Amino acid sequence: MQNEDDSNTLNYIQKQFLCNTPVKEICWQNFSNLTVTVQDEIINNTIRLDSVLKYPLNLSYQKTFLKHLLQLLEKQGSAISDALYEEYARLVALPNNNINFKHYWLEKGKNIILKEDVHLICDGTTGLRTWQAAIALSEWVLANTTHFTAKTVVELGSGTGLVGLVISLLCKPQAVYLSDCHPSVLATLCDNLKLNVGCENGKNCDLLQRFIVKECVNSCEVHVLNLPWEDVCREFCQTLGQVDVVVAADVVYDKTIFEPLISAVECLFKYCSVKQFILSCTERNEDTLDKFLSLIGSKFKICDIVVPPQRNFIWTEQPPVKIFNITKDT
Repeated sequence: MQNEDDSNTLNYIQKQFLCNTPVKEICWQNFSNLTVTVQDEIINNTIRLDSVLKYPLNLSYQKTFLKHLLQLLEKQGSAISDALYEEYARLVALPNNNINFKHYWLEKGKNIILKEDVHLICDGTTGLRTWQAAIALSEWVLANTTHFTAKTVVELGSGTGLVGLVISLLCKPQAVYLSDCHPSVLATLCDNLKLNVGCENGKNCDLLQRFIVKECVNSCEVHVLNLPWEDVCREFCQTLGQVDVVVAADVVYDKTIFEPLISAVECLFKYCSVKQFILSCTERNEDTLDKFLSLIGSKFKICDIVVPPQRNFIWTEQPPVKIFNITKDT
């Protein structure tokens, strides 16, 4: 690169590309000169990156990224690197695949790769995609790692598992339970856990026929748990044991699930000695969120948490994300 500013811009472009930031929203930070050398560096740090070749991003996204870059070059009147045409031709020849990956490169030196489905809704669930409230909550977790140190954490509605994996890999907890109930989501959770833990020695557990996979991250046990909220009861909680913190993201979107969700949270507080429930919500419908907060607020104390600035993660700020700390009102 020609200077430090261009190097920083390259790193930011890479970060945006790897987590599938919509191409039209990618900030090029006024790249001063897209020379052939700079173009090659962009390609080598995005499309040709070893981790991307092994765990590819959505194919249409990669092609759109290259098209956008070509348009910038044409507008700038720059010579175009052969690498751009070579990579576009390679991508065009590849078959489409519903399964793709997102890569999150974090400041703390740990990268997280998530397997996802390209569709917003697949197999009757939205849980095969990572949503913005989970990304914002993951940012908050990284800004508050000691909050989870040596703690037992349960994540409700884990989806692809981003929040639980960030806690597992970077917060040194005692144990983490990633939970969901849809078969396809649970399969993806298991895949993402093994992908990021980097080992293949997961153990199948049949405790209450709910514990599906257990992995070990240093001294932390990480479980994938089949847990419909309707099934959270005294017996289950006593089997689970003490839990310090419950987290959830993007689970408040349908009024029909409020009752089982709140009931599950009540049981976890009562029988697992939970101290707090950290909830991240995307405010798509103000009335829906207000209704949930009113219902759970009749049983618990709710405090707003400031949404952190975007440092490790990138997410769209519209509609806004809100994070809440929910505790027992003593």
